[in-house]
Amino acid sequence: MPFNGNLDTVSFADLLQLISTSSKTGRLNVERGNQQKDIYFDKGSVVFASATNSDSTLLGNLLLRKGRISKPNLEKAISIHRISGKKLGQVLVEMRLFGEEDIMDCLKLQIEEIIYSMFGWDSGKFVFFDGEAPSKEHTITQLNTMNLIMEGTRRIDEWMEIQKVLPDDNTILKVVAHPNISDDLVKFTPEEYRMFLLVNNERTLPEVVELSPYGEFITCKAIYKFLTSGLVEKGKKRAPQKPEKQEEEILLGLLAMMYSTSYCLIDRELTKNLGVGKKKILEQRLSAERMYHPVLNEVLLTPTEVNLEDFYKIAFNIPDKLRFHRLFDGLSSLLEAYLRSSSLILGKNVTRKLISEIKKAVGPIVSNNKELDKKYGIEEDLFRRLRII
Repeated sequence: MPFNGNLDTVSFADLLQLISTSSKTGRLNVERGNQQKDIYFDKGSVVFASATNSDSTLLGNLLLRKGRISKPNLEKAISIHRISGKKLGQVLVEMRLFGEEDIMDCLKLQIEEIIYSMFGWDSGKFVFFDGEAPSKEHTITQLNTMNLIMEGTRRIDEWMEIQKVLPDDNTILKVVAHPNISDDLVKFTPEEYRMFLLVNNERTLPEVVELSPYGEFITCKAIYKFLTSGLVEKGKKRAPQKPEKQEEEILLGLLAMMYSTSYCLIDRELTKNLGVGKKKILEQRLSAERMYHPVLNEVLLTPTEVNLEDFYKIAFNIPDKLRFHRLFDGLSSLLEAYLRSSSLILGKNVTRKLISEIKKAVGPIVSNNKELDKKYGIEEDLFRRLRII
């Protein structure tokens, strides 16, 4: 019989440790939003992993992004793979483009990146199917689960520090023309040099990550290094893509509901822990943040409650080209400030639990508008703001 649960009650690291120490064999399926990932175990060791809705995890795309294969050769190999039914790795070896060890190394990297990407998940459903093995068409490797746990945990700790320096998704990264550092301090690995070349004074961080062959964590770590060493700086903000009129009405409604829900959950937790009197002191501290976003004074009934009834009317009084950006940036910045201040009072453990509740509450709000959310990334931006704790 399968066992199941949620990542907001059992962490991903604890789940892997349970499977490893009990020497389980089977398939772990984890779902969050439209993402689904499967990890296969043999007596507690990881032997395979796959992901849906994530092209970056495909072997061919991984090789292409790393510059290990040309696009014509990859297309030819995929064509042979589909006609013959042979594994893509086997076809690449038979075409003498790679040795078997090269393919195995790439498969290991592919599996590791799928698993490491899940250590940041604090919500989602999981099911473990005992005794289920991957299909024979997949090449099976063997990875030490405890080593994966240690590396994944280390990455999460490092990721928290990196996030404090990285710009938001709309900020363009710029190469510093005359960096004030000594030449002997500029030491790049070949991988870092390749990522440095992706910073062309026009791309944002998400665009650099998309083009990088090394995955989100390693790329962001390199950008962190460039920023802290003075080689790269944060440039101008790129205005979010301007939505069409009908889209904009739906988008503004989603924005209001998402942030109103988030504010109300924080407000409830603060009232429960502080009482009304002490909570008012915190609200006074937040008034400084609202000064940087004057439009919030018209949109918010209180420092934390969105006036949904008048929201559209006020929103469409804002100049056309500035409307979405001002509301999006203002509501997000206030939420970030509110969470930081709340964390100092409530403590990190209570705040993490609160963040998990916010994510669960926001999910159903955007579920009926997935395409619109994917196009403008409002849920992704909210979740990025929530990663500050």
